[in-house]
Amino acid sequence: MLDIRERIPSRPMPFESVKGRMEKKVYAETLQRVLREWEEKLRKASDVKIYATGEKLDRIVDPRAR
Repeated sequence: MLDIRERIPSRPMPFESVKGRMEKKVYAETLQRVLREWEEKLRKASDVKIYATGEKLDRIVDPRAR
């Protein structure tokens, strides 16, 4: 059961207060898209074998993620 005590209406936020967060988010999304496109091109151009995925890949990429 859900009990709503108060509803706060949405409101626009000043651009300057969210500019930095939005820049980071757009950069990250663009980077992911470009990397996916590059990966797709590489896969089409060669025989790709995947040796590490998931947690194993995370440990290789970022050793602190143990």
